[in-house]
Amino acid sequence: MFYIYLDQRDLINLAEGRDEALKIRLYQEIAASHIQIVLSLMHVVETWKYADTQAKQNLAAYADSISPIWLLFRSALFREEMLRAFFLFRGEKVATLIEESHTKVCACYPLSVGNHKTFSPFRKSVMETLSPSSTVRLSEAYDNSFAQMLTLFEKDPRIVKMVAEVHDCYPDWSMDVKLKIIRELPGKSKWLLENARSALRDLDIKDATIEQFVKSLDITTCPSIYVYLRIKDAITKDKAPKPYPSEMVDIVHVSAIPYVDAFSTDKRIWDYVRRCKIYKQIFPEGYTRLARAFKSLADIMSSIGANY
Repeated sequence: MFYIYLDQRDLINLAEGRDEALKIRLYQEIAASHIQIVLSLMHVVETWKYADTQAKQNLAAYADSISPIWLLFRSALFREEMLRAFFLFRGEKVATLIEESHTKVCACYPLSVGNHKTFSPFRKSVMETLSPSSTVRLSEAYDNSFAQMLTLFEKDPRIVKMVAEVHDCYPDWSMDVKLKIIRELPGKSKWLLENARSALRDLDIKDATIEQFVKSLDITTCPSIYVYLRIKDAITKDKAPKPYPSEMVDIVHVSAIPYVDAFSTDKRIWDYVRRCKIYKQIFPEGYTRLARAFKSLADIMSSIGANY
Protein backbone atom coordinates (compact mmCIF):
# COMPACT_ATOMS: atom_id res chain seq x y z
CA MET A 1 0.00 0.00 0.00
CA PHE A 2 1.46 3.31 -1.16
CA TYR A 3 0.39 6.30 0.97
CA ILE A 4 -0.11 9.53 -1.01
CA TYR A 5 -0.77 12.98 0.47
CA LEU A 6 -2.56 15.18 -2.05
CA ASP A 7 -1.85 18.85 -2.57
CA GLN A 8 -5.04 20.95 -2.50
CA ARG A 9 -4.37 21.82 -6.14
CA ASP A 10 -4.43 18.13 -7.09
CA LEU A 11 -7.61 17.58 -5.10
CA ILE A 12 -9.29 20.44 -6.98
CA ASN A 13 -8.07 19.25 -10.39
CA LEU A 14 -9.35 15.73 -9.72
CA ALA A 15 -12.70 16.92 -8.38
CA GLU A 16 -13.21 19.18 -11.39
CA GLY A 17 -12.22 16.45 -13.87
CA ARG A 18 -9.34 18.35 -15.43
CA ASP A 19 -7.44 15.10 -16.05
CA GLU A 20 -9.95 12.29 -16.49
CA ALA A 21 -7.30 9.69 -17.31
CA LEU A 22 -5.45 10.41 -14.08
CA LYS A 23 -8.71 10.46 -12.12
CA ILE A 24 -9.76 7.06 -13.50
CA ARG A 25 -6.36 5.54 -12.85
CA LEU A 26 -6.35 6.79 -9.27
CA TYR A 27 -9.75 5.19 -8.65
CA GLN A 28 -8.43 1.93 -10.12
CA GLU A 29 -5.31 1.92 -7.94
CA ILE A 30 -7.36 2.70 -4.83
CA ALA A 31 -9.84 -0.10 -5.65
CA ALA A 32 -6.92 -2.51 -6.11
CA SER A 33 -5.54 -1.53 -2.68
CA HIS A 34 -2.32 -0.27 -4.25
CA ILE A 35 -2.82 3.29 -3.02
CA GLN A 36 -4.11 4.92 0.16
CA ILE A 37 -4.93 8.64 -0.06
CA VAL A 38 -4.07 10.71 3.01
CA LEU A 39 -5.75 14.06 3.75
CA SER A 40 -5.68 16.39 6.74
CA LEU A 41 -7.89 18.92 8.45
CA MET A 42 -6.12 21.65 6.47
CA HIS A 43 -7.72 20.34 3.27
CA VAL A 44 -11.09 20.95 4.89
CA VAL A 45 -10.00 24.38 6.14
CA GLU A 46 -8.87 25.43 2.66
CA THR A 47 -12.09 24.14 1.08
CA TRP A 48 -14.24 25.84 3.72
CA LYS A 49 -12.76 29.21 2.74
CA TYR A 50 -14.05 28.97 -0.86
CA ALA A 51 -16.79 31.44 -1.75
CA ASP A 52 -18.49 29.06 -4.22
CA THR A 53 -20.77 26.77 -2.18
CA GLN A 54 -21.31 24.31 -5.04
CA ALA A 55 -17.55 24.03 -5.60
CA LYS A 56 -17.13 23.26 -1.89
CA GLN A 57 -19.72 20.52 -2.00
CA ASN A 58 -18.32 18.98 -5.19
CA LEU A 59 -14.79 18.88 -3.81
CA ALA A 60 -15.97 17.39 -0.51
CA ALA A 61 -17.97 14.71 -2.33
CA TYR A 62 -14.96 13.81 -4.45
CA ALA A 63 -12.66 13.69 -1.41
CA ASP A 64 -15.03 11.29 0.32
CA SER A 65 -15.22 9.13 -2.82
CA ILE A 66 -11.49 8.32 -2.67
CA SER A 67 -11.80 6.93 0.89
CA PRO A 68 -8.94 8.85 2.52
CA ILE A 69 -7.44 8.27 5.90
CA TRP A 70 -6.71 11.36 7.94
CA LEU A 71 -3.53 12.77 9.39
CA LEU A 72 -3.76 14.33 12.84
CA PHE A 73 -3.85 18.10 12.49
CA ARG A 74 -0.45 19.63 13.08
CA SER A 75 -0.56 20.74 16.70
CA ALA A 76 -2.00 17.36 17.75
CA LEU A 77 0.64 15.51 15.73
CA PHE A 78 3.45 17.53 17.34
CA ARG A 79 1.97 16.76 20.74
CA GLU A 80 1.79 13.03 20.07
CA GLU A 81 5.37 12.97 18.78
CA MET A 82 6.58 14.75 21.91
CA LEU A 83 4.69 12.31 24.11
CA ARG A 84 6.17 9.31 22.31
CA ALA A 85 9.68 10.77 22.66
CA PHE A 86 9.12 11.49 26.35
CA PHE A 87 7.83 8.01 27.17
CA LEU A 88 10.86 6.54 25.43
CA PHE A 89 13.07 8.96 27.39
CA ARG A 90 11.56 7.44 30.57
CA GLY A 91 12.27 3.94 29.32
CA GLU A 92 8.68 3.03 28.49
CA LYS A 93 7.67 1.13 25.37
CA VAL A 94 5.53 2.80 22.71
CA ALA A 95 4.07 0.91 19.76
CA THR A 96 4.41 2.89 16.54
CA LEU A 97 1.84 2.09 13.83
CA ILE A 98 3.28 3.35 10.56
CA GLU A 99 3.35 0.19 8.48
CA GLU A 100 0.50 -1.49 10.33
CA SER A 101 -3.21 -0.78 10.02
CA HIS A 102 -4.29 2.59 11.40
CA THR A 103 -7.61 0.96 12.29
CA LYS A 104 -5.91 -0.44 15.41
CA VAL A 105 -5.76 3.06 16.86
CA CYS A 106 -8.61 4.10 19.14
CA ALA A 107 -9.51 7.70 18.41
CA CYS A 108 -10.44 8.42 22.02
CA TYR A 109 -7.08 7.57 23.59
CA PRO A 110 -4.05 9.73 22.88
CA LEU A 111 -0.70 8.62 24.28
CA SER A 112 -1.19 10.54 27.50
CA VAL A 113 -4.33 8.69 28.60
CA GLY A 114 -3.92 5.80 31.03
CA ASN A 115 -1.68 3.01 29.81
CA HIS A 116 -2.37 3.60 26.14
CA LYS A 117 1.05 3.62 24.48
CA THR A 118 0.32 3.35 20.77
CA PHE A 119 1.40 6.09 18.39
CA SER A 120 -0.16 6.57 14.97
CA PRO A 121 -0.33 9.76 12.91
CA PHE A 122 -3.52 8.51 11.21
CA ARG A 123 -7.20 8.32 12.07
CA LYS A 124 -10.07 6.71 10.18
CA SER A 125 -12.08 9.92 9.82
CA VAL A 126 -11.53 13.64 9.87
CA MET A 127 -13.49 14.03 13.12
CA GLU A 128 -11.17 11.60 14.84
CA THR A 129 -8.24 13.93 14.19
CA LEU A 130 -9.70 16.32 16.75
CA SER A 131 -8.27 16.17 20.25
CA PRO A 132 -10.44 14.32 22.79
CA SER A 133 -10.18 17.47 24.92
CA SER A 134 -11.78 19.49 22.13
CA THR A 135 -15.22 20.96 22.67
CA VAL A 136 -16.26 18.87 19.69
CA ARG A 137 -17.16 15.25 20.38
CA LEU A 138 -17.78 12.37 18.03
CA SER A 139 -21.45 11.61 17.60
CA GLU A 140 -23.44 8.85 15.97
CA ALA A 141 -25.29 11.63 14.16
CA TYR A 142 -22.14 12.46 12.18
CA ASP A 143 -21.01 10.39 9.23
CA ASN A 144 -17.35 11.36 9.77
CA SER A 145 -16.92 12.63 6.24
CA PHE A 146 -15.21 15.59 4.60
CA ALA A 147 -18.66 16.92 3.66
CA GLN A 148 -19.94 16.58 7.22
CA MET A 149 -16.95 18.47 8.59
CA LEU A 150 -17.66 21.33 6.18
CA THR A 151 -21.23 21.42 7.48
CA LEU A 152 -19.99 21.59 11.05
CA PHE A 153 -17.62 24.41 10.15
CA GLU A 154 -20.62 26.35 8.88
CA LYS A 155 -22.97 25.61 11.77
CA ASP A 156 -20.89 25.28 14.92
CA PRO A 157 -18.94 28.31 16.23
CA ARG A 158 -16.82 25.99 18.38
CA ILE A 159 -15.45 24.43 15.21
CA VAL A 160 -14.71 27.88 13.82
CA LYS A 161 -12.76 28.64 17.00
CA MET A 162 -10.80 25.42 16.56
CA VAL A 163 -9.98 26.41 12.99
CA ALA A 164 -8.66 29.73 14.28
CA GLU A 165 -6.41 27.79 16.66
CA VAL A 166 -5.05 25.81 13.71
CA HIS A 167 -4.26 29.07 11.98
CA ASP A 168 -2.48 30.27 15.11
CA CYS A 169 -0.02 27.43 14.50
CA TYR A 170 1.34 29.26 11.47
CA PRO A 171 4.99 30.34 11.65
CA ASP A 172 5.74 33.46 13.65
CA TRP A 173 7.75 35.16 10.89
CA SER A 174 8.04 38.91 10.64
CA MET A 175 6.37 39.62 7.31
CA ASP A 176 8.54 42.66 6.66
CA VAL A 177 12.01 41.75 7.86
CA LYS A 178 13.89 38.47 7.71
CA LEU A 179 16.94 37.95 9.85
CA LYS A 180 20.03 36.21 8.51
CA ILE A 181 20.38 33.10 10.64
CA ILE A 182 23.83 31.66 11.26
CA ARG A 183 23.24 28.73 13.55
CA GLU A 184 19.58 27.94 14.16
CA LEU A 185 16.07 29.22 13.73
CA PRO A 186 15.38 31.99 16.27
CA GLY A 187 13.54 30.68 19.30
CA LYS A 188 13.89 27.02 18.27
CA SER A 189 15.00 25.79 21.71
CA LYS A 190 12.30 27.81 23.48
CA TRP A 191 9.69 26.60 20.98
CA LEU A 192 10.62 22.95 21.57
CA LEU A 193 10.46 23.45 25.33
CA GLU A 194 7.03 25.06 25.13
CA ASN A 195 5.79 22.23 22.90
CA ALA A 196 7.09 19.69 25.40
CA ARG A 197 5.42 21.49 28.32
CA SER A 198 2.13 21.59 26.42
CA ALA A 199 2.32 17.89 25.52
CA LEU A 200 3.15 16.85 29.09
CA ARG A 201 0.88 19.20 30.99
CA ASP A 202 -1.53 16.44 32.05
CA LEU A 203 1.19 14.14 33.37
CA ASP A 204 2.34 16.19 36.39
CA ILE A 205 5.98 16.22 35.27
CA LYS A 206 8.43 18.57 37.01
CA ASP A 207 9.77 21.34 34.81
CA ALA A 208 13.37 20.33 35.49
CA THR A 209 12.61 16.89 34.06
CA ILE A 210 11.00 18.43 30.98
CA GLU A 211 14.02 20.66 30.45
CA GLN A 212 16.34 17.67 30.79
CA PHE A 213 14.21 15.75 28.29
CA VAL A 214 14.26 18.57 25.71
CA LYS A 215 18.00 19.07 26.13
CA SER A 216 18.64 15.39 25.37
CA LEU A 217 16.01 15.14 22.61
CA ASP A 218 17.06 13.67 19.27
CA ILE A 219 14.75 15.73 17.10
CA THR A 220 14.61 13.06 14.39
CA THR A 221 12.51 10.98 16.81
CA CYS A 222 9.81 13.62 16.24
CA PRO A 223 9.70 13.47 12.42
CA SER A 224 7.00 16.06 11.74
CA ILE A 225 8.58 18.53 14.14
CA TYR A 226 11.96 17.94 12.50
CA VAL A 227 10.58 18.52 8.99
CA TYR A 228 8.66 21.62 10.08
CA LEU A 229 11.74 23.20 11.67
CA ARG A 230 14.03 22.37 8.74
CA ILE A 231 11.66 23.77 6.13
CA LYS A 232 10.70 26.79 8.20
CA ASP A 233 14.40 27.52 8.64
CA ALA A 234 14.99 27.22 4.89
CA ILE A 235 12.12 29.56 4.08
CA THR A 236 13.33 32.07 6.67
CA LYS A 237 16.81 32.08 5.15
CA ASP A 238 15.52 32.46 1.61
CA LYS A 239 16.44 35.57 -0.37
CA ALA A 240 12.80 36.60 -0.81
CA PRO A 241 11.89 39.61 1.34
CA LYS A 242 8.91 37.77 2.81
CA PRO A 243 7.19 34.39 2.41
CA TYR A 244 4.62 33.85 -0.30
CA PRO A 245 1.12 33.89 1.27
CA SER A 246 0.57 30.28 0.20
CA GLU A 247 3.64 29.19 2.17
CA MET A 248 1.72 29.95 5.35
CA VAL A 249 -0.61 27.08 4.43
CA ASP A 250 2.07 24.85 2.90
CA ILE A 251 4.08 24.90 6.12
CA VAL A 252 1.09 23.25 7.82
CA HIS A 253 0.84 20.54 5.17
CA VAL A 254 4.56 19.62 5.35
CA SER A 255 3.89 17.89 8.67
CA ALA A 256 2.65 14.97 6.58
CA ILE A 257 5.93 14.32 4.75
CA PRO A 258 7.45 11.75 7.14
CA TYR A 259 4.24 9.72 7.36
CA VAL A 260 3.49 9.25 3.68
CA ASP A 261 5.32 7.62 0.79
CA ALA A 262 4.63 10.45 -1.62
CA PHE A 263 3.84 14.08 -0.80
CA SER A 264 2.35 16.18 -3.60
CA THR A 265 3.23 19.87 -3.40
CA ASP A 266 4.23 22.83 -5.56
CA LYS A 267 7.69 23.46 -6.98
CA ARG A 268 8.74 25.87 -4.23
CA ILE A 269 7.99 23.52 -1.36
CA TRP A 270 9.41 20.58 -3.34
CA ASP A 271 12.63 22.58 -3.72
CA TYR A 272 12.76 23.32 0.03
CA VAL A 273 12.36 19.61 0.77
CA ARG A 274 15.18 18.84 -1.67
CA ARG A 275 17.48 21.50 -0.25
CA CYS A 276 16.81 20.40 3.31
CA LYS A 277 17.75 16.82 2.28
CA ILE A 278 14.67 15.30 3.87
CA TYR A 279 14.56 11.57 3.25
CA LYS A 280 13.56 8.41 5.08
CA GLN A 281 17.06 7.36 6.15
CA ILE A 282 17.59 10.30 8.51
CA PHE A 283 14.80 9.07 10.81
CA PRO A 284 14.89 6.08 13.19
CA GLU A 285 13.87 2.72 11.75
CA GLY A 286 10.12 2.22 11.78
CA TYR A 287 9.31 5.90 12.42
CA THR A 288 8.45 7.02 8.89
CA ARG A 289 7.33 5.92 5.48
CA LEU A 290 9.27 6.83 2.30
CA ALA A 291 8.89 10.61 2.83
CA ARG A 292 9.37 11.60 -0.81
CA ALA A 293 8.09 14.91 -2.21
CA PHE A 294 6.79 15.33 -5.77
CA LYS A 295 5.68 18.38 -7.76
CA SER A 296 2.35 16.84 -8.73
CA LEU A 297 0.16 13.78 -8.43
CA ALA A 298 0.95 12.97 -12.08
CA ASP A 299 4.65 12.74 -11.16
CA ILE A 300 3.79 10.41 -8.28
CA MET A 301 1.71 8.11 -10.44
CA SER A 302 4.45 7.95 -13.06
CA SER A 303 7.04 7.02 -10.44
CA ILE A 304 5.06 4.16 -8.95
CA GLY A 305 3.56 2.83 -12.17
CA ALA A 306 6.36 0.31 -12.66
CA ASN A 307 5.64 -1.26 -9.27
CA TYR A 308 2.22 -2.61 -10.26
